[in-house]
Formats: sequence, structure tokens, C-alpha cells
Amino acid sequence: MDVRYLQEEFSRVFEEIPKKTNMTPQSKELLFIHLTEEVGELARQIVNEEHRKEKFDKVNLSEEFGDVFMILCVLASKYDLDLSKECEEKLVRIRKKFNLD
Repeated sequence: MDVRYLQEEFSRVFEEIPKKTNMTPQSKELLFIHLTEEVGELARQIVNEEHRKEKFDKVNLSEEFGDVFMILCVLASKYDLDLSKECEEKLVRIRKKFNLD
């Protein structure tokens, strides 16, 4: 699966959830708060790996990366941004900046 497909699917699913659950659709602001929450959960697992090894859970770490990516995709869609295009352009800029062509 490519980034564009995932962004479209995550966005479609997030539009369907309120219809199935009677929840209010999430605004850009609420999505950003949700993204921040998910980044915090990811950070907790990263800290656990180094400082609280008994609490580190690699499966949860993987899930949190997925959660962050999912919310980032949905939020980008709310701004009509194409993450695939943005990532490709960013890669070109990084290669040029560091002379990696």
C-alpha cells in the first residue's frame, strides 16, 4: 500500500465513524489534540525501552506508530494536503540539501 491510498482510506473511515456511532465529526483542532495524545503514547513506549524496560511493549510501540500515522493522514486530508506528494518533495529537498543525489 502506498501513502496516498492509506491517506484516502483513513480519511474515508474517519468520515464514516460518526455516521455509525452518532459521534460528532472531528474538527482539525480535535484531530491535532488527538495526534498530540498519540505522539505522547508513542513517546511513553520509547522512554520505556530505555528507562523502564519492564514496561516496554514492542507490539504497543508498533501500534502507536500506526496511530500517529493514521491521525497525521486524516489531519493532512482536512487541510487538502497530499502526504505522498509532500513526502516525495521533502525527499528531493533533503537529497539536494545534503548533496545525496
